[in-house]
Order: sequence, then structure tokens, then C-alpha cells
Amino acid sequence: MERRKFIRNVGLGASFGAINQNKLFESYSEEIISYEYQKPKEITDCVNDLGYLSVWFEFAGKFSDVSAIKNNFKINGGNIIKLEHYHFYSGEIILDKDIPPSAFVKIIVVIWLDEFSENSEIQINSDDRLKFKLKELMELPELKKNFLSVHIISKILLHNEIGEIDFNKAFNSGPIDEEEFSFVLMADPQGGDPDCKGNRAPTRVKIHNAFIEDSIGLVNNLEEQPVFTMVVGDYTDSQGEKENYQAMEKMYSKLKSPLLLEIGNHETRYNMKSEPGYFMDGFSNFFTAQKRINGLEKLLYSFNIRRYHFVVWPDPLRHNFWENHPHYFEWLERDLEKYKNNPTFFFQHVPIHPIGIDPIQNYSESAYIKRKLMKILSKWGNVNYVFSGHVHIPIKSSVKTACNYQGIKFINLPAAGYRPRAFGEEDYFGGPTQGIAVVSVKKDKIDVIYKDVTHNVYHYPSDFKELTPEKEKLWFFYKWELPLNKSIVNGNFDGLNNWHQPFVYHEDVHPANICEIKKNDGQNALFLRTKKRGYDSPGQDRLPQTLNSVCQAVFVKNGKIPSLSFEIKIAEGSEESEALKGVYIWCEGFSGPNKLFNLIYSNGIAPGNLRSRSEAGSGYKTVHFDLPVTEDSWAKVSLNLKVDAEEHDCEIMDVDRLVISLGVWNVNDGNNSGTAVYFRNLESFISQDENPSLCDIQKIKVKNQESIYYPKVVHIAGEHTLGQQEQLYF
Repeated sequence: MERRKFIRNVGLGASFGAINQNKLFESYSEEIISYEYQKPKEITDCVNDLGYLSVWFEFAGKFSDVSAIKNNFKINGGNIIKLEHYHFYSGEIILDKDIPPSAFVKIIVVIWLDEFSENSEIQINSDDRLKFKLKELMELPELKKNFLSVHIISKILLHNEIGEIDFNKAFNSGPIDEEEFSFVLMADPQGGDPDCKGNRAPTRVKIHNAFIEDSIGLVNNLEEQPVFTMVVGDYTDSQGEKENYQAMEKMYSKLKSPLLLEIGNHETRYNMKSEPGYFMDGFSNFFTAQKRINGLEKLLYSFNIRRYHFVVWPDPLRHNFWENHPHYFEWLERDLEKYKNNPTFFFQHVPIHPIGIDPIQNYSESAYIKRKLMKILSKWGNVNYVFSGHVHIPIKSSVKTACNYQGIKFINLPAAGYRPRAFGEEDYFGGPTQGIAVVSVKKDKIDVIYKDVTHNVYHYPSDFKELTPEKEKLWFFYKWELPLNKSIVNGNFDGLNNWHQPFVYHEDVHPANICEIKKNDGQNALFLRTKKRGYDSPGQDRLPQTLNSVCQAVFVKNGKIPSLSFEIKIAEGSEESEALKGVYIWCEGFSGPNKLFNLIYSNGIAPGNLRSRSEAGSGYKTVHFDLPVTEDSWAKVSLNLKVDAEEHDCEIMDVDRLVISLGVWNVNDGNNSGTAVYFRNLESFISQDENPSLCDIQKIKVKNQESIYYPKVVHIAGEHTLGQQEQLYF
């Protein structure tokens, strides 16, 4: 059947098909072409490539039985061929004030229909109040219903921005040697028009543009021209303003090879919303530029070059994007199954393998997305490489963080335009790292090289360290999913068994962060040390460092929050109380996936940015307390977490688990020398009667707001530096 065009070409005469890219680029200076979302007129215009209709439901509120919702759909006048449910655990504002955060649940259900008509209606739990007519869903962006304490939203999912393309037809390419060809990857150019009002750092954009032009020159001067050049996200800087797209089109018009785009987190406005209905207007500038450059109108697409398969995955990092586009996972799984016998390359902007620096720990996809993608990518054994960007990683750090998982090689690529982050050690060649990755296919051999703008070439090895998701629990799992112990286990630190660590990037020489077990005064103790990263070269490293820590989850019953007792000693040379560094004990209370409170105890200045970006529950309270410690002598400390939480109106009755983190932090800037600490004999207990030998519970003071450091990062010529303190409460 004829399918609806997803976005309308208002002013461009070129059609999808044989496109002369350089000729198309020549029109960049003409009036900006705009596209707008076209509402489908017929229900048959909404089907996917198999002819199935996808209907989306969101259930949010208080559930007595989640499985009853997920498993009790029926349709009058049609047939349900498949049903999938998703739980993204995204932070949400509670819709009903009568529903406590601990009871709030949100799930997404998608059903696929292979038989249907406008008169079909979907019914849940055989309840006449919960009928959703497809005719109404065609007329309205979405339907909303309330049932007891559950809010239900339904809409039809669309598919025209998803699909497989014919590469040869799209780019009018000549014969491609099945045995030997190459393609180029450029991550994070992030260029644009320095005079665009949306660019808060015009100098930065000018610097990016210069490196982008050099990177384009590298591609054009390759001895063998690639079959395509792919921008692995962040094509433009700022928020995807049309002026930035237009400036980039002018620069890339010099490129000799066909250009493909993948969407990252800078091609759209930061506050872009994906609802109501199937709202796609936020991608208008991206689609406009993509159509002008190569004739495509896609966010998620795949193609083949001879027997090799390629998948381009979107990573906009926008609020509720995946909640509103869960059918992308279903399409990806079918696409990879269809080509399960074809060696496959997968491109994503945001890496799903761990990188080990603070900004990427929270500025990445959620644990649920990482696990779901990893499961799909490894299911059929056909994915050879996963390439990503986003980090602006140096070449050496790209190699050190690259990994294997079930035969898949994951590589995070340096940027084509953006200045690299400072990972604390000198890079291989000591100069600019901006450049291009060239992937060469020769029979069954795949070779990956990186060429920087000063013409240094690095050959990636054919194998990398093995990635074990179970060992990287704090990357692939939420904290509330950690194994629960009845009380603190291994508090005397006989090794780090039962303690979980985030992956931390370590420099080869004099690492900035150390986490190990040491003998101190004849006893085992956890030793944590952090300092400013070495090799103090210009570069962006969003500040400060807070990753160096260990944590453990403890079971809580009937709101009986345990107290903590431990011994602590600040190492010599760490006593500067006003310095931007210190020790923290972070106690997070959860009810299932919902966070209910943060209690943070720290010495000196407290880090104000301790948080977990992707965890559910947005209404929790954070309270900072002083931690009484002295330098170079053991202090015995007891913390009454229950009292501290109650005195500050934290919800505790529904808490069923407590995650306790021991960590150190430093601002990673200026002349800060860092800090180090020893912990030993850590115990949790419900009351003093359980262990009368423990010291009396101490009354802990609340920190002054002036003693909490909320960093403000300023962009200067492509470098991230600290501005004045800015309080950002969350």
C-alpha cells in the first residue's frame, strides 16, 4: 500500500533517489527549506514495514498488580499479534498528590495489530471504561483516561522516520568492490555559524570549524575515496539552530564522498518534548538539513553495501524520547535478525560501554537502555563493531576504553572538531586529536585507523579487553538493582567483596584516583585517594571528579533505617578545610526504583553534584551534613540515618533499601592537591541494643549552604573551566 510521507518537502525539487550530492549542496545559501509534520489521513498510513499498526500505552500511578495491566489487552474487530512492555524508570513528577512517590509506577506497553480498522477498539481488563477506539486515536494526538489511581495515555506510533534504505539508489553510487572498500567516521564536529544567536561561545565554534575543514581535507585526500562519510552525531554545535545547519552544509559541500548523518544531542533544542501524540516538530531542522544533504528523512535507518550491513541509531538524549519511541527497539531487533548472516556495523552517538569519567557517567543513556541495546546487539552474533562519539575522547583514551563483548568491538571515537577532554595523560602524538576514523574492509578483514589533522596515524588493535556487564554493575544497572544484604557485609575490608565500584579511567602513570585495600595500624582499611588529573593541558573535563567510590545496598524493612558506625582517618596532607575536595558518605533511600531521599555527610566543602541522573523519582530530598573527622588520627563515627531523615521530612516508611557509598572528590582544577582517606570497621545496625559496644550516636550538624559547592562550567575557546559558584538545587 502507498504510505504517508512523514515530512513534507515545501521548497526542494530533488526527490529521494539518484542525488548528486555536490550539486544539492550548492543550494545551501538559498532560503531555508522547512518541513512540517503531516498528520496521517488514513489508519493504513500509520503501519510499519510489515503492515502492522503499533498502539502505545503509558500507565502511571499506583498499581495493585502490574501484570494484570500488561497481560489483559483484547481487541474488538481486530487481532493482536504481539505485545511488548518497557519500564524506562525515568524521573517523573507524580501526577496525583495522593499517590506517595514510593507507590508510583510507570510502564509503557506497545501492542502490534495485524488486523484492524478504524472501528476497532482496544479494551483493557474487560472494563468498558477502558476502551480505546482507533478512530478516536486517529482524530486526536492521544487519549487520556483515569482508572482508580492509574493515569492511562494512548496513541498510535508512526514509522516513516525509520527504515531500511537502498544505498546504491540513494547515492547513485557506482559498483562497489565486495572484497575491498572503506568508509569514514567523523564524531562530534559541532560546528556552525559563530554569529548565530544561539551560540553562547562563538570562539569555540570558530575553533571547531577550523578543525572540521581540516578533517574534511583528510577525507578528500585519502588515496582511496570512501563509499561514504558518516557523522556519528553532534553535526552542529549548540541546539541545532538552522543557521548552524546551513553553515555546516557549506563546509561539508567540499566533501567528495556521500555524507550520512546520525542525530546526537546537539541537533535539537535541549528542552525539546516528544509528546503529545507523535510529536516530531523538534527534529524539523535536522530533517531539513538531512533532506538537503542526501535526500533522507530518517532518524533510525539501515543499509547494505554488498554483504555488509550498517545500522544508524539515534541518540538525542532528550526527555522521554525513548518512552515515546519504544518501537525503535522492536525494529532494530527485526533488522538485525533479517541480516543475521551479514557482518554488521552499528553507529550510535552516546557510548553504551563504560568510559570512566564523571560527565559520561550521568550524561549517557540510562541503565535500562544500555542493557536493552546490549542484549539486542549481541543476540544474533552478526554485529562486529559499535562506533560511538559524544565523549570527545583523546586517541589513547579511545584505545584504552575500547572493549569486546560477545564478539562485538566497542570503540569510542575522538572528535572531528571539538577539543578533546583532558583524561590526565599525554596522548600518543602530543598534538591535536581532531580527525577521522577510516574503516577498511578487505575480504573478511576489518582494519580501523585514526588519522589526526597533523597526519599522524594510529592503527587500532584487532582485539580489546573483555567487557563483563556483571562486573560493571554501576554502569549497566541502577543502584536500586544492586544485590541486597541484610546488613553491611565485609565492613572490615577483607578485599572488596560485596562492594561495588564504578568504572574509573586510570592514567598509566601516577593515576589521579586510587581505590585499594591497605594495612593501617595493623588492620585492613579501604584507602581512597583523589587528586587533580595530571598532564595539565588545555581541554574540557567537566568538573569536579566524584567517581572514586565504593557502595553497597542494604535491605530495609518497615521503615527501620539502619544506623552506621565506622572508623575514619583523613590521610596526611588532606586537611585544607576550605579546599574544593573532601570525603563523603552518601546514603540513598529507595522504595523499589523510586528514590525517596539523599543524605550526604562530608568534611569541609560538600560536592553539590552527587546525583544519579537517570534514576526514577524526582521528588526526593537531598540534605547535606558535616562529617566530624580529623587528620591523621582515627575517629569513630556513628550516624543515625533514620533520625536525620525524619528531622528533614524525608519519607522513610516505604524505604525498602539503602545504598551506602563511601567516596572522595576534588574539583580537578587549579592547584588543588586532592584528598585521601581510610575507612575500616564499617557496620550497620538497627538499634544500639544490637551492638552495645558501639559508640553513642552523634548529633550531626546540617551543612551551611555556603559550604556546598555547585559548579558552574564556562566554555572558553572549546575548554571547560570553572565559573563562579552557582547553586543548582535538585
